[in-house]
Amino acid sequence: MIDQASAMADTKSIESRQRPAMSILLAFVALCLSIFLVALDTVLIPTALPTIALSFNISDSLYVWIGSAYLLANAASVPLWGKLSDIFGRKPIILTANTIFLAGSILCALSKDATTLVAGRVVQGFGGGGVVVLVHVCVSDIFPIRSVVPSPTRATYVAVALCDQPYRTCACRR
Repeated sequence: MIDQASAMADTKSIESRQRPAMSILLAFVALCLSIFLVALDTVLIPTALPTIALSFNISDSLYVWIGSAYLLANAASVPLWGKLSDIFGRKPIILTANTIFLAGSILCALSKDATTLVAGRVVQGFGGGGVVVLVHVCVSDIFPIRSVVPSPTRATYVAVALCDQPYRTCACRR
């Protein structure tokens, strides 16, 4: 009986600490936009790389480093960002990561030669690594695991979406 009463008190205290729906929505939209920009940067550069290489007259060795420098800095920075967010809190660190990503983007946009472009990609990758890891951490902080209901329907949609394109490709070749 006492355990049940204390469990109900814990539930009420958790419910009273919940954030308003509008602030959750705004935070979630901001997080989605942040990770969208990082993902867009990751996907668009390989598409534009031949044109960039022509305009900067880039050698083959630097051509490879434009994409690799970003991914290497991104992957190497993830543990650092996670630990910094544990020490200093999520909000200031994700804002710092976004600022570093923006600074790297500006450096790439203003670059006059290939070396500066690669340096800008390293800065972008460092900031992008923080954005990617902290968006996932912040979403898990906003939506506790208790509030997430497993959805077989959602899993079905994802499975169909993943299988749809290869199926269409095979069907069109016949």
